[in-house]
Amino acid sequence: MISTPESGPDAAACFRVFCALGSILFLFGVGVGCDGSGGGGAQVSDPVIDGMIVSSAGERMPPDLPLRDVLRHPDALERAERVAQILRGSGPGQLDFLRHEFGGAPLDHGEIEYTLFAIWWARFDPLAAADYAEFDIRAGFPGMVLAVIRTWARADPSAVLESRRIAKAREGLRTVRDEFADALVVGWFESGEPGLEEWLADPESVSPEIRARALRVYARMRVLRDGDQQTLEWSRNSGFSPPVERLFLIGALTVIAQDNPQLAADWLPIAKADGIDIGTFVPRIAYAWADHDARGALDWIVTETLSAKERNRAIQRIANRWMRRDEEGVRHWLDSGAVKGKSMGDAIRHRWLNTHLKHHRYQVDWLSLMDQVDKMTSERGRKNERIWLSQRWFVAAPAEAEAWVLANLDRLPAKPDPMHRVRNLDPNLRGAIEAAMSDELPLQN
Repeated sequence: MISTPESGPDAAACFRVFCALGSILFLFGVGVGCDGSGGGGAQVSDPVIDGMIVSSAGERMPPDLPLRDVLRHPDALERAERVAQILRGSGPGQLDFLRHEFGGAPLDHGEIEYTLFAIWWARFDPLAAADYAEFDIRAGFPGMVLAVIRTWARADPSAVLESRRIAKAREGLRTVRDEFADALVVGWFESGEPGLEEWLADPESVSPEIRARALRVYARMRVLRDGDQQTLEWSRNSGFSPPVERLFLIGALTVIAQDNPQLAADWLPIAKADGIDIGTFVPRIAYAWADHDARGALDWIVTETLSAKERNRAIQRIANRWMRRDEEGVRHWLDSGAVKGKSMGDAIRHRWLNTHLKHHRYQVDWLSLMDQVDKMTSERGRKNERIWLSQRWFVAAPAEAEAWVLANLDRLPAKPDPMHRVRNLDPNLRGAIEAAMSDELPLQN
């Protein structure tokens, strides 16, 4: 029974949404996959917490509030919680009423309440729920249809595979639509129904592109449920062919490296000895490692056997990401001499200078930045970098920059004329610097 205006009441671009809404989706018995536990269907009660956040409405939602008013309540958490409770107590016979109420809700498209409604609907008519989630003007949002597919796969993965709703043909091979692969795998994994591993390994069941993506998702789910070491050991006895196991390990090691990078690094020689092609594994592990320990990732990657091109690309990418969070950390790392390639160190230092200028809106200690330029290893590079820096200094403080240039002509390229180059910066670039200095532009990375 649901709440209506005439009768009283009877009583998650993508997977990041599901994890954020774990407690709400749990009310439906829909596992979110964040800790490997299923939803079950157990009743849960709200914990009593000292200092609970007060409702944004000032008061808790009345227990007898009709659905129409629930959907207009200003507190998002209370609203979603109550909607979940109402839906859990509703059956297919209330579908038309619910559609009417959600269709008149003053909520933006893609709001979680619509997703909860679609999940409820998918339990008894997943095809109609998928159409609603993907095409309804209020509901249409990428994450919603994924929630429906996941719910459907959790109940009946074979029916999902047989449905034309998620299938497409590619070069004569029947496969799932790219955007639905993640939801299908997660739902199937949560269902515990057999056949997922065989489907992933069978070259006739899915396209190579979807298999690669699906195996990474499957690996992530196993790590979240079983843990790092157990998942890696399982992969050795999975029965997967080496190419399929390689794709599985890409997903597993990338997830593991986020919290346990040393285990991921230590597994590389084991995988190689098992006949797995570990090409691209090092940068993948390093990128995941860098999310929480960029210095450790960089110190590790410079010791690994990689082509110069591959190593330089990885170092640049990690250093650029690190700079957004910790400029000084990158500078200290550069000063430590950890970068072995001279040209690579100079390129990262240039990137550091550029980032520093933008972060500080060109209000900087220009002489200290010139000292940073002096640490670059290429004499020609140092001279060109001084011109580059002087051009920006001239926009911010023309008199000071001009005096420095005139006093340091021997440290600058002789031709073309240094002062002419400094004074004649590209007008568009000059305008961008002036706008940043006047706070007209947001800070840039």
